[in-house]
Amino acid sequence: MVNHSLVKWHKENQFIDKFIKKYKGKESVKYRFWEPNKKRMTYLSINFPANYEDDTNIVLKDILTEKEGVKFSFILMKQVINTQVEP
Repeated sequence: MVNHSLVKWHKENQFIDKFIKKYKGKESVKYRFWEPNKKRMTYLSINFPANYEDDTNIVLKDILTEKEGVKFSFILMKQVINTQVEP
């Protein structure tokens, strides 16, 4: 669970704070990626909080489901590893 005061604990207007402020109250966004072993596109839904104030708690499961969050993390980790490891 996160909230506005936790996100800006060190300094306001950092990446996560800016991202949530920019997209709060907007419709969900579909993130797609290609899975070469399955030969298909997979879509993840990212939902944005309706409100982002000091006393509003944001539960991460409301932004991404657990299954989609794990998949999203793996995708990002694989992209980083692919840029760092020589074939």
